Amino acid sequence: MVNSAQMIITRWGQANAVSLSSPQLPGIVAAFDEDPTAVEIMSVAKSAGLADDGEFDVHVEETICVEDVQYFVRARNDYWASLRMAVVDRILQEISTNKDLREHAVRDDLDDVTFIAALPTDTIAATIATARAGQPVNIAAVEPVSEGLSCVAIIHDAANPSGPSLGELGLGPDSPVEKLLLMEPELRHSHEHELIQFC
Repeated sequence: MVNSAQMIITRWGQANAVSLSSPQLPGIVAAFDEDPTAVEIMSVAKSAGLADDGEFDVHVEETICVEDVQYFVRARNDYWASLRMAVVDRILQEISTNKDLREHAVRDDLDDVTFIAALPTDTIAATIATARAGQPVNIAAVEPVSEGLSCVAIIHDAANPSGPSLGELGLGPDSPVEKLLLMEPELRHSHEHELIQFC
């Protein structure tokens, strides 16, 4: 039994279809016509192995396909959801219009791209809680002053680590995303196409 799970509601573009998944509960197969309620999410989670007294966090994921690449843009759905969804909207806009962003975004083994929208004060660990082991993700946030979008690729439990670890960068799981994103220009220059290792 699983005591804690990250539940991801995926909205499939214009298809008016919604699915539910969880990296901690890989047996979930659930589809809906609209976002499931908390009761529906709990029912699906328990049937997939969430303990009766287990807890879950909800994340909302939008999808967009550009140049035959599927992009997933995810955000935690909590008290600050409206701020995170504004970041999601910004990422979706940039995916549609910014070729440089698309070219530098790291892809997974299925050639899909996952962005996780964050606020500068979110911790790195909480931000990537929905990533499967070995799945590279792109953390993205809007810089408060310049209002520019910053992105950094990170991977949890990589089979063949090649990039710097958080520790080597002077960061830890509880470091704020803002500190990681401040390193974006240096990381892009010195570690081109390498993923930051979250261990």
